[in-house]
Amino acid sequence: MTTLDERAKRGAEVRARFGGGTPSSGSVPASREMAPDLHRIAEEALFGSIWQRPGLKIEHREMIVLSVLTVLQRENQLRRHVANAVNLGLPAQQVIEVMIHASFYGGVPAAFTAMGVAQEVFTANDIPFTPQLVFDPNETPDDLYQRGVDRREELMGAPTASQGPGPVTQAEREFNRLTTEYYWGSVWNRPGLRLTMPLDLHAVRSDRVRAGGPVAQPHQRSAEHWSDSRRDHRGVHSDDVLRWSAFH
Repeated sequence: MTTLDERAKRGAEVRARFGGGTPSSGSVPASREMAPDLHRIAEEALFGSIWQRPGLKIEHREMIVLSVLTVLQRENQLRRHVANAVNLGLPAQQVIEVMIHASFYGGVPAAFTAMGVAQEVFTANDIPFTPQLVFDPNETPDDLYQRGVDRREELMGAPTASQGPGPVTQAEREFNRLTTEYYWGSVWNRPGLRLTMPLDLHAVRSDRVRAGGPVAQPHQRSAEHWSDSRRDHRGVHSDDVLRWSAFH
């Protein structure tokens, strides 16, 4: 059993990694004067305990935090964590890819806002950034759709009767077609994040934040399906993500 002081020390070590060697002052420095007890609690419980758990690499934890803060539109905290991500070694392009991936879960406006925050951080810290231009407008909708079908089955398995009848109305069928094309066929196939960890883990947490359990369940099953099919990632489970991101 660790002592509280030991947890606080480990928390300071994590924050030092965020700050590139010096513990960061946090997203709202003035709050330390207003509530030092809360900062001590966060130092021990969040940074000294949860950030130290096995099961997720620190870079993956930071990517999940970026997803959560993008969906919740917590701009102060997002600004701090974009800088943290870069200090932890994430390329600027990967930070933006996390936000692109979150757009279908938290909304495109929320993703655009997050990217504006990221641009401020990159500019202030002279961090070079070149956008990844991979979307090909010369493809056909059928190309996108088939790639989306293939990607969805790769991650979630073939559809089964237990999943229900599928889209019923014409509007539902049209929307399902669009999401298969652009969501599964385009966003889920972008480089930069591709299966460095299950992208569904980001989706699990984003959906939990936004709408609760039933929406996230298909992605939780997908994360487990993906993890079970790749031996080197079997230690990464959606429960780890949900436990970890509770404080964010």
